[in-house]
Amino acid sequence: MSEDSPVGAHVIKMMGYIQMLEKLSFALNDELAIDVVLQSLLDSFNQFALNFNMNKINKTLPQLLGMLRIAEGKEALKSKGRVSKDGKCFHCGKPGHWKRNCPIYLEDVKKAKVVGASVSGIYVIDVNMSTSSSWVLDTGCGSHICTSVQGLHTRRNLAKGDVDLRVGNGARVAALAVGNLCFIFT
Repeated sequence: MSEDSPVGAHVIKMMGYIQMLEKLSFALNDELAIDVVLQSLLDSFNQFALNFNMNKINKTLPQLLGMLRIAEGKEALKSKGRVSKDGKCFHCGKPGHWKRNCPIYLEDVKKAKVVGASVSGIYVIDVNMSTSSSWVLDTGCGSHICTSVQGLHTRRNLAKGDVDLRVGNGARVAALAVGNLCFIFT
């Protein structure tokens, strides 16, 4: 980023004011100078200032300037929200749009609502294991897929189309049952 970015120019101007105060025998300590700069920023930097203060980040004014330029750049990239020429939709694989705007995906969601089926986005990892009763547990996932219903503590069979799962390659798979499995870790 160049020094003539909006936040860069503003912080440099504020640093000049702080130096003028120092020449007038009214020096601000580093912490107060940082607070003055953070308070002078536009409202769009409120979250940055909050994070900075909550994490008790100990930086100099030039380091703060660098952090603000990075934050400004990230915000600029985030606000563009455009699909790159090389980017492809994760649903249909065609370039030029995001999944959330994909006509095929939106139609699938619309059909699922009409039928009453639920659609869950689940990504499957191919795992080669020696036994078919092995499990791969992802604690960050709300739904899991297994190859056998044996061992399920409680189970409810589903009719075809009650619950459809979309797997990593984009294929739709009908769930046969839902249930609970108790894991005991030693």
